[in-house]
Amino acid sequence: MKNGSAGAHLLADEEKSNGAPLKCALSKRGSRALTPFSPYIQAVNEAKKHQWTPTNPEGYFLMATAESVLSFDLIHDKIRSCREVPATVGLYGDFRGGNRLRKAIAKMMERTFMGVAVSTANICISSGVTAVLDLFFFATCDAGDGCLIPAPYFPAFDNDMAIRNGVEPIPVQPADTKTYIPTAFEMEEAALAAEKKGVTPRVLLITNPGNPLGTLYPESTLKELLVWAVHRGLHVLCDEIYANSKFGPSANEFISMERVASIAVKESLLSEKTVAERVHTAYGMSKDFGMSGFRVGCIHTRNKDMQKFWQNMGMFAAVSNDTQHALSIMLEDEEFVDYYVAENNRRLKKSYDLFTSLLRAEGVEYMPACAAMFCWLDLRSLLPEPTFEAEDRLWKELTDESRVILTPGKACHYAEPGFFRACYASMPPDHLKVATQRLTAFVERKRRKRKADISLLKPTLHGSTGGFTITILFTVRRGTLTCGRFSGMASSRFQTMASLIRIAAVARPPSAGVALGDGISSFLRPLQFSPGRSGHAGAGLRWQQIRCMGEAGDSGGKQEKLPARLAQMQKMLDSVPELPDDYGKPIPRITIDHVTLTFARSGGAGGQNVNKVNTKVDMRFNVMAANWLSERIKLKLLQQQKNRINGEGEIVVSSTRTRTQKGNIDDALAKLQEMIDAAAYVPPPPSEETKKKMQKLAKIENERRLQDKKKSSSKKADRRNKGSWD
Repeated sequence: MKNGSAGAHLLADEEKSNGAPLKCALSKRGSRALTPFSPYIQAVNEAKKHQWTPTNPEGYFLMATAESVLSFDLIHDKIRSCREVPATVGLYGDFRGGNRLRKAIAKMMERTFMGVAVSTANICISSGVTAVLDLFFFATCDAGDGCLIPAPYFPAFDNDMAIRNGVEPIPVQPADTKTYIPTAFEMEEAALAAEKKGVTPRVLLITNPGNPLGTLYPESTLKELLVWAVHRGLHVLCDEIYANSKFGPSANEFISMERVASIAVKESLLSEKTVAERVHTAYGMSKDFGMSGFRVGCIHTRNKDMQKFWQNMGMFAAVSNDTQHALSIMLEDEEFVDYYVAENNRRLKKSYDLFTSLLRAEGVEYMPACAAMFCWLDLRSLLPEPTFEAEDRLWKELTDESRVILTPGKACHYAEPGFFRACYASMPPDHLKVATQRLTAFVERKRRKRKADISLLKPTLHGSTGGFTITILFTVRRGTLTCGRFSGMASSRFQTMASLIRIAAVARPPSAGVALGDGISSFLRPLQFSPGRSGHAGAGLRWQQIRCMGEAGDSGGKQEKLPARLAQMQKMLDSVPELPDDYGKPIPRITIDHVTLTFARSGGAGGQNVNKVNTKVDMRFNVMAANWLSERIKLKLLQQQKNRINGEGEIVVSSTRTRTQKGNIDDALAKLQEMIDAAAYVPPPPSEETKKKMQKLAKIENERRLQDKKKSSSKKADRRNKGSWD
């Protein structure tokens, strides 16, 4: 639907009475379901019909849907073997879920992630976690009540609680924008603000592992939020649908809310009775097991009234007996479940490493993840202004130009524009590589355009013994001009000037402070410098901002020409980057333990063993998994060897140089070591002696130039005066 009323679309083909459109034929409650829960969902539905394949290069890459295709081949084979159909599946069953499946799920949850004893009696099954949440909010809230949710959060939660039950989502923005970890104080502030608006919070909804962040909550945070919520009289629902999708190193270990609640009871922070009434956990087969189409979810609750409620209301969202029977057989096979979980996490990590290595190689910022199937991208630098309108335009450009569909941060209720969620598990690795290349190419195009929008015209340095002044001129395409001056101590003038020029050339609003507006002027805010090698960069800076209305060539006054010796020093300093942390340290050496090997028969001339002995070596080196290399060397390797990287993020080297495996292994290792040496190399900075020599040469050259000009001027004067009577 486009911008119009959903009811108007419904009746677009109906006749009109007296020129006025007919009203929607549905109830007020029913009409709430006519509008999609998120504006981007229409693009998602359209993209599903035209997804990218090697034979459909104009198709879309759908990275906005929270589902995994990475391990369904394992599930598919297993389910096919579980499809025997007993006669009982054709009859009505228990609407809370059949006892066999509830028992199998209870045992699986207890064994794999929950960490406490799980009773079959406490499991209620429905057709997906969406149905579980819908029934849960129906049971715990009245229309107009609220649910506190730490932001950013899964966009479909709005639909789950509001579309039928009229429950108001209350996003809680974190003060900590590095970890996004909420506090009980922030929850209380949000609850009080909601109450002032007439919305009574009834539920605290937490997702762990997180969606869209892909991170884990610390045990201390979960305990803090749990105790606060229960003492405030709220129900606590923890969505742990990604509990078995944990693949990366993390400062926090996963712990189920049920385990946290049991610890709180032991520490006398909460009573057993209160925990049983107020603490609930949701889980489903859609994410960890990649079975979103099977529609199976459950809630673990010890609340007896909730269990009775499910006995009646579960009939509206029951799972078919056939599906229950097949899943029971699958989950009862503990050996398969353990193998599947381990293999799925291995595949998740492989796709995550591939995705993030390509992002890092192109300088795309993101929040590191360790669980679930998402990556939280930071594309704020591509926004012309920090507004959600600009975010919407950027999302549309990415969708239309690159055919890559992400979830915008606005849909996740995050307060700051410019963030996007990417689901890297929604496609196989070879497709993911193409999608990521399209995404990074789009980012690079936008960056080039941003740099073109702001151009550095003419930096000049006015130096003296006591201090210095740098004048920087910026212009934008609309013809406005902004001029600013920095002044400071002479000891820091060259380092500060070089830093200023580098920052100005990049022109990124969040870090460089360049604010562009759509009006008639743009301004340069004071820049923040980090100390350079000398320790003086930025020391004692004073900023003077001047607004100029002239064109680029009219700066409002004649600028002093930069002396040649200062220009040479400026150029030298500007070209010398800050030394990396690993500068001067020995270059790491690669060994056979760092690579994987495969062997094949060598071809070509070589005697009787050719095509008979496996002497050819194919060596694969996973760069991002090499923790013994610094991040700088890894990124340099990825940039320099991008044509050698396969779909799994590995550098591939082959060798057939010798007639033995050992000789070819040594040769392949030597090739990889050369690549590492090249990536590790850092040009040494110019010494003080070199700088003095350059200054001296510049001074001599400047004096020679002035003398030449003097001689030339004298010759011209002689020619003018030749033949005069005087």
